Amino acid sequence: MTFFKYLINMWLIQVCLGFRSFAAQFNKAIFQKQCPPSLQYFPGIYPHLCAGIGKVCVGTTELIVKVSSNGRETLCNPQVQSYEFGPNTNSHLFFGKYPYTLIYSYDQDGNVVFSTESIPSLSNHGCLIGQKYQDIYKCQYCSWSGYGENCSQSFAVPKCGSNCKTCDPTNSFCDSCDDGQSPSKCQATHKVCQKVGGVYSFSECKDGYELQNGQCVACPTNCKTCFEGDCQICTWPYVLKDLNVCVTRCA
Repeated sequence: MTFFKYLINMWLIQVCLGFRSFAAQFNKAIFQKQCPPSLQYFPGIYPHLCAGIGKVCVGTTELIVKVSSNGRETLCNPQVQSYEFGPNTNSHLFFGKYPYTLIYSYDQDGNVVFSTESIPSLSNHGCLIGQKYQDIYKCQYCSWSGYGENCSQSFAVPKCGSNCKTCDPTNSFCDSCDDGQSPSKCQATHKVCQKVGGVYSFSECKDGYELQNGQCVACPTNCKTCFEGDCQICTWPYVLKDLNVCVTRCA
C-alpha cells in the first residue's frame, strides 16, 4: 500500500486522524484489485501495488523476487515489513495475525511502510489497521466488535439508550451521545446539536464538513478535516497533495 510523497506539514497532522468501524466504513473499493497467489494488494507501494506477505520476505531491503519453501516465487517489497499476517474472515484480505495488528507509518521521504506489530492496546480490542506516528499508535479501522479510540468501545447498545455513546454512573442517563444524536437527532451534516425552548441549534459539523457562516459546508473529496475550503487531513488511506487534493500514491 503506497501513497504520493506529501508536504512535511502532513506529518504533523497524522496523529489527529480518527477511528473507523470496519463493518460500517471500511472502503472496500481501495482493495478491490486482485493479486497473484501469495501476494496482496497494498495501495500506495511502489512500483508494484502487489507484494508478498510470506515470511520469505523478512528482512527485504530492496524490490526482489524470492522463492518460498514450496518453490513459489513471490515479489518482496521493502515497503512491507514484518510478516505476521493472518486471513480476515470478513474480506479477502490478510491483516495482522493476533496478537499482531497491521500498522502503517511513513518514512522520512513520505513513503508509506506497512508492518505487523504486537500492540496490546490495539490487538486486544480488535483493531485491524493502525497507524504509527513516532511512538504514538492509533487505530484507524476497528473490527466488527468495537469502535472509538483503540476500539475499546463496544457496539452493544448502552443500557441508558440506543443513541448514547456513554452512560452516567447509574446507567440511567446518557453521559455523551453518538455523533449526530446530541441530545436529539441532528440534521444530516451536524455532529453536535441541541434544542432549547423548541429552538434547534448545533455546534459542530460531522467529519468531511466545516462550519462556515453558520452552515456545515462539504470539504473537498476524500477530505476529513478542512479549513476555509482547504483540506487539512484526508480520510485514510488518502494523503494530501499540493494544498487541496487527497490522492493515493498510484493516482
